[in-house]
Formats: sequence, C-alpha cells, structure tokens
Amino acid sequence: MPNLWRDILEKLKAHGFNTVSLYGHWGYHSSSEDGLDFNTATHDPRPILDLAKEIGLYVIYRPGPYVNAGMFPNSIKI
Repeated sequence: MPNLWRDILEKLKAHGFNTVSLYGHWGYHSSSEDGLDFNTATHDPRPILDLAKEIGLYVIYRPGPYVNAGMFPNSIKI
C-alpha cells in the first residue's frame, strides 16, 4: 500500500526508530528463469528506499525466498 508508506515510516521515526527492515520475495522478482524484474511499478523497491532515506531511516532490505511476515510484497505492516 504505497499510499500509506510515508505515514507509517514517519510514525516509526517519530517514535525513535532509526531503521526499518523490509523483505523482498525473490520469487516475486524472478517471474521467469531468464531474468529479474526490479523495474515495473510494484516490483521496484526504490520508491520506498528513497522515501526512507528522505525521512532519515536506515533500511535493512532482505531479499530472499523466505518472507517472515503475513503480507503482500508491495505493502508493509507494523
């Protein structure tokens, strides 16, 4: 839910957090054996990474086959 990212990240920062951890499910980015997709709208992690930088948060980006959360790849929950 990209429209909620700013609000959530600003609340984290206001509560004293300096880092946020984000998961990127590898299967979501490798829809075929021939390549990876980090460029189409919902596959591109740069918007949330740029927003976190703008707000002043560090990001631990965790790409991999395992996502330790009950969420969709283009949303975050706290």
